[in-house]
Amino acid sequence: MTVIELAASVMGRNAPPPVQRYLLPRHQQAGVRILLNNAIEHVVDGEKVELTLQSGETLRADVVIYGIGISANDQLAREANLGYCQWYCH
Repeated sequence: MTVIELAASVMGRNAPPPVQRYLLPRHQQAGVRILLNNAIEHVVDGEKVELTLQSGETLRADVVIYGIGISANDQLAREANLGYCQWYCH
């Protein structure tokens, strides 16, 4: 399995840095290849899907699962001067 991640870390928008640092090696130890700072540039559909990445690398896959993740919209809370904390509050 290969994960292609646009950001410099896994779960960069959703998890605090200690969790990010924990997840990367755990996934790698489980055999997941993680390509950080990368994105899909071109897709060719065929018997296998062929992906060309920003890095120039080409991957062939039987199945592609695409996820865009989430990012909280905290604009209203900021405009209302409500307390804000980036990762977790206590």
